[in-house]
Amino acid sequence: MNRFVKIEATAAHLRDGILSDIRGHTLLLKLCDLTELLDGTGDPLLLEATLTEFTPYFVRELSKFRVEGNQPGLTKRVITCAEKIRLAIQDETELSILTGSLLRLKKELKLQRLILSGNPRPGQRHTPNFPVIETVEGSFSNCLLDTIRVVLRPGKGEDKFILHPATSKKDRELEDQIRTCYRFARRSVETGKSRLSKFFDVQIDLLSDLGIYSGRSFGALLTLLLVIELKKRLHPNRRFGLRADISVTGGIDADGNMLPTGKEAIEQKTKAVFFSFSNAFILPADDLVYAQKTLSELQRSRPNRKLELIAVKNINDIFNRRDIFRVSRKPVKQRVKEWARKYRYGALLFLPAIVLLGFFFAREFDNNPVSFE
Repeated sequence: MNRFVKIEATAAHLRDGILSDIRGHTLLLKLCDLTELLDGTGDPLLLEATLTEFTPYFVRELSKFRVEGNQPGLTKRVITCAEKIRLAIQDETELSILTGSLLRLKKELKLQRLILSGNPRPGQRHTPNFPVIETVEGSFSNCLLDTIRVVLRPGKGEDKFILHPATSKKDRELEDQIRTCYRFARRSVETGKSRLSKFFDVQIDLLSDLGIYSGRSFGALLTLLLVIELKKRLHPNRRFGLRADISVTGGIDADGNMLPTGKEAIEQKTKAVFFSFSNAFILPADDLVYAQKTLSELQRSRPNRKLELIAVKNINDIFNRRDIFRVSRKPVKQRVKEWARKYRYGALLFLPAIVLLGFFFAREFDNNPVSFE
């Protein structure tokens, strides 16, 4: 096929994909395909003229792209294309965003090289993540990593669940998994007379805004985070948290049993975690054999990369591991600050009352009452 005909066909395919809401890595890599075709012509004017309509989409997806979970070669390809696309950008805001994304990716790539060479760097992530499989027309395309933030607010009448960003299509399996995780988490923390609100508004933020969420495989991580938030309310003087350098996959049933993700899915997810900043991967016990095989294959070319596979049959197994589910007492200073913040209005009344009482006590025991007359 003539190069220029191929360029036009690729551009037309991209337009159709954008209209049908293709996004994420799939869109980014298709834009890279077009950029490489245009660069091969050796005509910078053609490159600029053709790419102008696509640059906003490239800049948007590049800002979401993370080195973590991707093979170094793929990241290098994206960086190379971004540097070429920068020549076609006229808008200063877009140019600033793209430049910032490039600097971030190069920094992350250096860190990934260290980890793959057997030099883990603790403290690079503050929260655990979970692998998300991106599918195109029903087939696995890419595997990305995302993190979750859970916020609980006392509600009225019934429990409400808010997922942000909202999924483009209604997914009953996803909705059922969220409810299952929440109910299990409540049962896990409630003992005897509960001091928890009867109902909660449960806000679940998927922080990378990938827009491709479905199924139940983030259920295990969601359950852990829900338990942490509920325990914080029951035990305000304690700290609860998860080890940060872990990835977690697998759904749960009503009894907390870990549900397998399947051979093909766990292979994709193990690859993504291998190229991540995680040092451990928590997965359903039924998926362990496939994960071990994939890990062994990956370590043939990168033998220094260490990744611990933690197979779990029931989510309760994680709660009992203090190297993963961490509990400690808050320092006294922090507890006092939180008390003062929570009861700030009471504290404003309490302090003057103490001063006034002190004044009267001083008067009662003063040997020189003339000083008060």
